[in-house]
Amino acid sequence: MPRISRENQIEESLTYHVYNRGNAKLEIFHDDRDYEHFLWLTKKYKQRYDLQIFHWALMFNHFHFVLTMEDVEFLSKCIGGFLQSYVQYHHKRWKSAGTLWQGRFKSQPVQKETYLYECGRYIERNPLRAGIVKYPWEYQWSSCSLYVDPEKQNDGITTIDPMYETFGENSSDRIERYKEWLMEGEESDFKNLDSIMGDENFKKKLLRKSGRLYMKKRGRPPIAK
Repeated sequence: MPRISRENQIEESLTYHVYNRGNAKLEIFHDDRDYEHFLWLTKKYKQRYDLQIFHWALMFNHFHFVLTMEDVEFLSKCIGGFLQSYVQYHHKRWKSAGTLWQGRFKSQPVQKETYLYECGRYIERNPLRAGIVKYPWEYQWSSCSLYVDPEKQNDGITTIDPMYETFGENSSDRIERYKEWLMEGEESDFKNLDSIMGDENFKKKLLRKSGRLYMKKRGRPPIAK
């Protein structure tokens, strides 16, 4: 089968809000070493599968990513392998056993043009909602600090959200406006991970396969007779 060109793959790719939590809502990260190992695995699988991760947050018993990849049909293999690698690490380090994750990870389709940055805000406000910090950018284990501190914009994980440039003409303006925007509120529909975040035209372009939603691939135009 001929390989689809990179340009067409990106056009037909889909952005997902990926989420999972500990079985019975139990802790999956117990200390800094656990968070750091999870992020090390994130970098490893990001490179292996050519992921673009725009926003992320790690909480003590769950995680969020908003990401895309060239060939989204490898999403289950990528995230499944990644999470299983963390299970092996966790069991070895903490002498645990059994199921660490609460079932299969969730993958909520997100329309890039209208909901990508809203999904990012929902994710980065997690520590604020949990009462851990006063401001989202004070939390260590999320992408938020990257967007408000230019010195952190090469963490090996985060791809800058394309909408970030619209927050101002220069770095200082973008940082201040981004902070203000984070504190304005959030889109509540991201709490329902079984929903599709997009308009009706976007929803019509999706195809369900093996329990997950993918963007329908464009067929060749008909040959004129």
